[in-house]
Parts: sequence; C-alpha cells; structure tokens
Amino acid sequence: MVRRIYLYLITHFIFNLFLISSVSASVTREFDCIQFLKQTAEQQRDQFTVSRDQLIEILSNSTNSGFKTTDLAELLSNQNFDPDIGNGIYLANLPRFISYTNKFIDADFFRTLHTRINKLETLGKCFHYQAQNTSPQPLMALKLYKPENNSTFDDENQIFMGYTTASKSNGRPTKQARGTSPQECTTYQCNFTDTPLEQAKELLKTHTIIRLVHNPKEVEKVVSIAPEQPDEDHLPIQTWLTEVTLFKTGEIFTRPEIYMTIAYYSEEQLISKIIRPLPWVNRKGFNTGSSLLMEWPTGSDRAKVTILESDMDIPYRSMANIVLGIFKHFITDSYASTAINSITDHLQDKPRSTRWGEDDYIGKVTVHRRGTHLEVMTDEGTATLKLQHKYQ
Repeated sequence: MVRRIYLYLITHFIFNLFLISSVSASVTREFDCIQFLKQTAEQQRDQFTVSRDQLIEILSNSTNSGFKTTDLAELLSNQNFDPDIGNGIYLANLPRFISYTNKFIDADFFRTLHTRINKLETLGKCFHYQAQNTSPQPLMALKLYKPENNSTFDDENQIFMGYTTASKSNGRPTKQARGTSPQECTTYQCNFTDTPLEQAKELLKTHTIIRLVHNPKEVEKVVSIAPEQPDEDHLPIQTWLTEVTLFKTGEIFTRPEIYMTIAYYSEEQLISKIIRPLPWVNRKGFNTGSSLLMEWPTGSDRAKVTILESDMDIPYRSMANIVLGIFKHFITDSYASTAINSITDHLQDKPRSTRWGEDDYIGKVTVHRRGTHLEVMTDEGTATLKLQHKYQ
C-alpha cells in the first residue's frame, strides 16, 4: 500500500514537471515580444489586461475543478511563501502548491492554469522590461487582503479577485480596481467590473481580496564600472533599511505597495540602477522591518533613492528611466512635473495631455556612502528612512 502511494506521488510529480515545461515552451514559441512592443502603449496595456483577466477567470471559476476560490484564500492565509511579497505567492509557484494540497485536482483545470500563468508571465515581462529575453525571476504574484471584520473564508461570494490599473473616464485617467467574484462567473466566463479605487477600498470591510500584483525586482543592474575609491576598503559594502515612516501614500486598498529605485553614482557617473520592493512598508506612518537597500558597487560614492507606490501599469524599464529623469532635475523645483510628464509619455499615446500617476511618486533622497547620518528624510518631507551600514 505504501509503495503504491509512493509510486503515485512520483508519477504525479513527473506529470506536473512535464506539463509545466511543455506548456512553458509552447507559450514562449507563440508570443512575439518584438511585435508586441511595436503596438501603441494603449494596445499593450489592453493585451496585458486580457491576459490578467483570463488568469483571474480560471481561479474565480474553479469550483468544479476540485479547487475552490476559498481554497486559494486559505492557501495564501496559512503559508508564507516569499518574503518579497508578504501574504502572497508568485504565480509561477502556485500550481506546485495547489498539487500538494489536492492530489485529485481536475487535469484540464491544472493544464489551463499552467497555460494562462505562463502566457501572463511571458507577456508581463515583455511589457515591463521591454525586451524579448528577460530574467527567469518570476514577475506576477497573488497577494491576500483579509476583510477587516472577519478572518474566515466560509462565504465564497465574499471574495473579490482583481488588480489595480487605470482607465480613461471623460478623457482623463482614473485609478480603478478591476476584478470579479465567484458569483459573477458562469461555467465559461466571468463578468469583470471596473470600480473607482476610492470605492474599491470599501470592499475590505466585507470582502476577502485576492489581488494580482507585479513584483519588481531589478532593471539593468550593471551599467558601467568605476575605478575604486581611495578608501574603498573602509567604506560600507551594504546599507540596510530598518525603519520607514511614510507621511504620504496613495494607499491601495488601505495598504500601499511601496518600492524604491536606487541609482548608484561615482561623482556624476551612473554605475547601476535597481528596483527593490519593500513588502513590510505597508502603512502610512511608522513601519519597521529589515531589507537590503543598497549593495554598493565598487567605485560608488552615493546612491540616489526614489520612493514610489506601485499601482499603475507602468513598465519597469520606463520607470527606471523616469527616475533618472527626476535626478537630472535634482536641485530644481521642476523635477516633479518633469517626472510626471515622463510617466505620461509611457502611459498614453498623446503625451502630456494629463497628469497620470502623480500620486505614485512619494519622494527622493541621496544617501552618501561616506555619510554618518543613519536617518535621512526625502527632500519633499514625505518619508524618513533609518539605515544601517555593514562593512567588510
């Protein structure tokens, strides 16, 4: 009997491994990133929206497959999958954990789930990194938000699954929560609604939210090499972030999704730039945690840090260049409008016609590698950061 169970588990594992690899290869062959990027920004976002809807649709309409939406909420609630996300899991890892919890899940559902995850990952990486070949690091993730008045998931009709994006209303951009719930799904499709973000925040009082997010990692990490500093051996090799106090956020679903873009310099020479998510910075006011903020490249003497809130469909590669645009206006009063105009350029076909994404920018600060101040404030007074240097 034990041997039979053991053989079943091995066979099940091999089948899933074969299914994942074959589906991934098929999706990669079918999608042409170069052709995708030839489309307008609006057309790219439309395709990204369709792919996200299709993924959410199968998870919201999975009752007959042996894996209900409530099972997904329980899975996210009971396990800590990745510290980069917080109460969430990368989509690429989801099928594996589903198979662990339910060995008799419907094969067609499992196959379709793999297909849609791989399609979304491939398209999403092309959209964000603006390139055909990208890092194997997963991009898309699911994140759980429990209702304020209830911590159980016994009522499936009280689950809302979706994501934040933006759409035009009367010619102007508005932030939206786009999603659906099991009660809005038929056998083959779900009815998606776009809810203004302020109204969507009220859902947390009565609903469990399963939110599809993009989790930034890094962009063009190595740009150039600088000569060593004269006192290189005595300078910190790392700087850790231990406290963040936010005085301004846009507060998605009452909890912001904060990340920082770091640009390293040697005098005025750019060495590298990187994006780091901060999952523990999740509220306006005081936040405490521990994250590697800066891993100082050889030759660097300062880092320019920009704090942003991720709730828009802004390509990461574009965002990194936008941040550099902010620093070009580092000592002037025009940096904010310049940054927002740059964001607008990447978000719509008629540049500078709106101020799209203004509240996604929180602030900027320069951290000196030789600096003795371990608590710094953004130039705008919007946040304070507490730092800890580590030496060789």
